Amino acid sequence: MNLYQTLVTAVSRINSHKLEDLDRIKHTVIIPILRALNWDDTNPDVFWPNYQVNHCLFDFALLFSDTPFVLIKCCQFKEMEKGELNYLFKHANDEGVGSLILTNGYQWDFFHSKVKDSAKYNQYFRIDLTRDDQFLQYTKYLNLFLGYDSVLSGEAQTMAEKLVSQILERKRVKEKVEIAWDSILEEPNELLVDLLFKSVVRLCGIKPEVEYIKNYLRGKRDDPKPTIIYKPDTEKIIISSKDVSKLTYTSLTNAKFGDFKPAKLNWKSIQILALTSVLDVCRDFDKLRNISHANIVKGLKDDLGFYYIKSHDFSCQGESAPKIAKLIEHCANFLDWEVYLEFEWNNNPNSSYPGKKGSLTYLNKTKSKWFDKLDDF
Repeated sequence: MNLYQTLVTAVSRINSHKLEDLDRIKHTVIIPILRALNWDDTNPDVFWPNYQVNHCLFDFALLFSDTPFVLIKCCQFKEMEKGELNYLFKHANDEGVGSLILTNGYQWDFFHSKVKDSAKYNQYFRIDLTRDDQFLQYTKYLNLFLGYDSVLSGEAQTMAEKLVSQILERKRVKEKVEIAWDSILEEPNELLVDLLFKSVVRLCGIKPEVEYIKNYLRGKRDDPKPTIIYKPDTEKIIISSKDVSKLTYTSLTNAKFGDFKPAKLNWKSIQILALTSVLDVCRDFDKLRNISHANIVKGLKDDLGFYYIKSHDFSCQGESAPKIAKLIEHCANFLDWEVYLEFEWNNNPNSSYPGKKGSLTYLNKTKSKWFDKLDDF
């Protein structure tokens, strides 16, 4: 049984509610996943259950030449307190192990200590097996971070260290950006004042008082009060995924699907981009249909509203803007990509907001695009 099938079976067992304790989960979920990652649980040279470090017991140690590379602890996360977690980190570090995994069977949290001889571990990855739409991605990253060959070659550790470095850098940047921004706003420079001044003039044709602009940037918005406070009526209307029915009679004005933009700014082009992006990943036409809920057929079909996508040799039926928005959401959820759409309602009395502009955003479901930062414990 390959890793993908093993994950599917594991979730089925978890959802059966027959696994009442961690011991059963270890033997019916966790060990089968480790086997599928090529760890031989019958070989004590590479797989050691109930591995003890001082007085701390880990459920599994993955070893090579008597050296543990990864320690795994099975636990119920809701019952895990800060002190217990630090206790595990301390003993993992005492053993010289850089990688630690906490799991209850369906949630797997990956931690790594970037600094040698430091009990400071950072979470760099999370798997949630309740999300079966992510199994293809989880298969890829499990092999990378926990596969036998990847761990022994050092590739897993190299990637973990790289990700932890990125997380720490982002954290430092976030802290400094806030300080830098506060400093800029405390005494706004002329360039910033001039930029905001010109933007206000461009929006409403009225020149605001320079002192008001400066006080606004400092956060003192009421001192002094401007002669006119202008709020443009061209402000975008934000549409949620629950309100896509309101997209009837709209024209697309800007779009980004993941890191890509459609060939043309229209609903048809963003539909093509979403479908082909999913097919490039899943490589299976039937899966594409199930994921996207699109009306598609293999090969050429150019009647009944179908159009042919030559690059991927399939045809898709054109849909209304609301249906394309839902299709995009399905595709983005599968890929775990973010989507940003801007559009304008036509001056049609039947449109939801005639002549107005709007936007719709789909955020990726996994925080920070796969790599989940954990706050300091």
